[in-house]
Amino acid sequence: MKKLFQDLGYEYCGYWQRLSEQMGSTGKELWMKYTAEVKGLSSQEGPLVYIWMVNDQIIYVGETSQTIKKRMGGHEGGFRGGSKSGIERQKSMLALNESRIDVHVAFKPLFSNYIQQSNNAISRLMLPTTNNMIVARKREEALIIGLMNPILNKR
Repeated sequence: MKKLFQDLGYEYCGYWQRLSEQMGSTGKELWMKYTAEVKGLSSQEGPLVYIWMVNDQIIYVGETSQTIKKRMGGHEGGFRGGSKSGIERQKSMLALNESRIDVHVAFKPLFSNYIQQSNNAISRLMLPTTNNMIVARKREEALIIGLMNPILNKR
């Protein structure tokens, strides 16, 4: 699976690390921390689609116009109690009992290739906003979620 997404243009940029028992606590403390391993990549502005992978399995798909570093910071805020879904997502990540969850990102969503070719049939099917990168990244996120059914995207 990892090879497939690398071939599609996704690049490894960092990982979620499970914090030790002494660093986290129940309640509003952070148990999973993002580390930007490829600094330049984590600081590039979107639009982007990102995936979290464990053992070659996609467990989460998201999209943003921010940098990956800022977006992962937003997830950390949710983990600390900033959102109900963030709290639940962190619990699910911890339940996987993994010490590391890799993050891969694509800065050129698959649909953007089609959107830029405004005269082809695929672009006409995607009207009325064929030149809109927001639509491109949201469609790619929805496509991957639909195909892969990541456990952390379930609502």
